[in-house]
Amino acid sequence: MSAKTNEYKWSFRGTCPINRRSDKYWATLVTNGMVEVEKLIEFCETRKLELIFQEDWTAMLQEAFGGEVTLVGYHSGVKIKSTVR
Repeated sequence: MSAKTNEYKWSFRGTCPINRRSDKYWATLVTNGMVEVEKLIEFCETRKLELIFQEDWTAMLQEAFGGEVTLVGYHSGVKIKSTVR
């Protein structure tokens, strides 16, 4: 039996802890298991007003859903790519 890999891609908004602005993130989750997409969306939606740094979002998503999580976001014109395995 061959190994399966699932890749989930979505975007969501969060609130920057420094300037309190709404930031948009592009997320990718790669896992060998299945993830209910509704749970991904709910996880992000229920925390969008919390003051969370991108790097912490990445770690939180990986802890909650496993696999490898990559977030890309722009902050003050700087592109940031965060990955947790």
